[in-house]
Amino acid sequence: SLGTGAGTALGAGVVAGVVGAAATVVKVAGTHLPAAHHRKGAASQPGGPEQLRLQWLTALEVRGIRPFLDQQRMLAASTGPGKKTGPALRGADKSAAARRRTVLEQSFGQLPEPEDLFAGRTEELARIGQWARAARAESETRPTVVVLHGEPGSGRTTLAVRAAHKLRDHFRGAVVVDLRGDGPETRPLPTRDALLHLLNRLGAPREQLLFREHSSPEQQVKRLAELYHQHLAGLPVTIVLDDASDPAQVRALIPERSDSLVLVTSRTPLELDADLPAWVHHLPVEALDAAGAEELLTASAQDSGHPYDAESTARIAELCGGLPLALRCAGSALGARSASGLAADLAAYGPVGPVERALWLRYSDQPDPARR
Repeated sequence: SLGTGAGTALGAGVVAGVVGAAATVVKVAGTHLPAAHHRKGAASQPGGPEQLRLQWLTALEVRGIRPFLDQQRMLAASTGPGKKTGPALRGADKSAAARRRTVLEQSFGQLPEPEDLFAGRTEELARIGQWARAARAESETRPTVVVLHGEPGSGRTTLAVRAAHKLRDHFRGAVVVDLRGDGPETRPLPTRDALLHLLNRLGAPREQLLFREHSSPEQQVKRLAELYHQHLAGLPVTIVLDDASDPAQVRALIPERSDSLVLVTSRTPLELDADLPAWVHHLPVEALDAAGAEELLTASAQDSGHPYDAESTARIAELCGGLPLALRCAGSALGARSASGLAADLAAYGPVGPVERALWLRYSDQPDPARR
């Protein structure tokens, strides 16, 4: 009647119908939801949009915001004032953390196997364990440093490795680095190489161990030291610094803000800095007593039909100076020789050190190339 086309009139009618239906739905919902909310709220049951909104906010706080804030407070308390905490791990960061956990779990398998022939060091092992546990019980986070000093052949490295295996349950990883400090024909290991070895064995991200071109050795050592202390912050591990001679190098390899155990082997008692933030202990590794020497000598001996000779056995231990290396070498010669014959042979090699005497005896029946 208005002169409008049939298609236009039909479209207007559809639009009017949709608008009317939407208005009806809004009206019905507006009258139904408050009533449902009131009924459900009165019954102490979730219902209505407001209660659903409150439930969502509560879940978000419990599962997301509250744990995040608690984690940030713990990190702030562990790192101290003025330290910035990083964001939550995502993507590649999770992969790096997983790799670190895997490397740390496998690090104990890369330790040298403990010596089967081991005797007379029960007291020293107990003292190392006591110092490590006492440090972990302290409120202040500091590493425990034990300097094992003694003459060559006294078993310093064997004792340190044995302690690392025995205390495995108290630490998350372990590593041994040979500093080559007292080698007569080798140069000491540079601090840069020692840091690289420690970081790689303890699961540091490998991309962080790369250097820019033309960077000086001093800059590399400084950057590696910062990464080393940052990587081990709050991470308790066992570190064996074998054959050390430079106190400054040892000082650079002691992790800060960590409950780690650092076992340093040296010929002499290294004098570390008095202001070193660590619990420092000195443990002399001396000659074995008579009982320990006899036990090690007997365990090293080959099967023999010779009768037991207490006097000759004591004489052998005396000629070996009570040193485990010399005792093992001498014990390996028992069986082919009687105890009295072995004692006479040892005494016949003149005024030389006990290790040299035992080694010469060990190879005295070998051809010249092997003996040399």
